[in-house]
Amino acid sequence: MVDRSVLKLVVMMPLRRVVDELKPRALEILKGVSPENAIGVAEIARQLNIAWTTAKILLLELELEEKIGCIRTPRGDMYYGRVEPK
Repeated sequence: MVDRSVLKLVVMMPLRRVVDELKPRALEILKGVSPENAIGVAEIARQLNIAWTTAKILLLELELEEKIGCIRTPRGDMYYGRVEPK
């Protein structure tokens, strides 16, 4: 019989590593998104094929790093890509 604790270690990747690996993909998705067309956490989660909570953590980190923008709405937080100054 297989020890389930060992199996969990093999299958599960630490959240920190998952978030770090997904940041470039999330930035690519949000690159062309303007504040007028901001998209929600659920859409990012769907496009990255990850859980909503993981997507929320990822987007909050990117917002704290000032790589993306966020608009607070009654529907929830909506995210968009920031235009980098030249």
